[in-house]
Amino acid sequence: MRIELLTLFAAISAACAIIFSLKKNIKLYSIFKPLTTILIIIMGLIIFQEQGSDYSKIMLVALVFSLVGDVFLITNKHFLEGMSFFFIAQIFFILSFASIFGFSWNIILLALFLMLGWAYYYFLKKDLNKYSIPVFLYSTVISLMSWQAASLVVISREFTYIAIAIASLLFLLSDAIIAYTFFRKDFKASNVFILSTYWLAIYTFALAGLYLGPI
Repeated sequence: MRIELLTLFAAISAACAIIFSLKKNIKLYSIFKPLTTILIIIMGLIIFQEQGSDYSKIMLVALVFSLVGDVFLITNKHFLEGMSFFFIAQIFFILSFASIFGFSWNIILLALFLMLGWAYYYFLKKDLNKYSIPVFLYSTVISLMSWQAASLVVISREFTYIAIAIASLLFLLSDAIIAYTFFRKDFKASNVFILSTYWLAIYTFALAGLYLGPI
């Protein structure tokens, strides 16, 4: 029941954050954006207390770093700081996925995701300026995150692993839109896509711990 209520509260908070973002109400947006992630973290904490898996423990650390990144990215003034905290979060996402079956060395998937991440980097490269190196590093680490998530499906076709893999792609999409709007051109309702895909991704990551017992 606690998970269901937290899911409801997180959905309401996410909807409020998106609405206030569209209305350019920064004050209320600044409240509901981190609140949504905090509610997901609380859900992850409850799941960790019930299941005690390494996956949930490491995922909690990743979500906390994501929360800090969320706060920095409320406006574009602290883009580099926000990206830095999400870079650290990506490392812990990788470790959480690797805690399930061990670190995957599926070279085909590695090549696929690196090519995808680097291709997008070169698509934006002429607009990156001083952000060129940080964005290259971030595009690499998030590609590695998606690689490890997708590798779970190669090992097992269970629904939980499929959900994690799909969630990683949603996270990738969210960050791709952030990069496009920051370095190229913003578009109407971009935050609807950025926030909805991001929160659905980390919600799925956290919820997956419910189906992963101690490892």
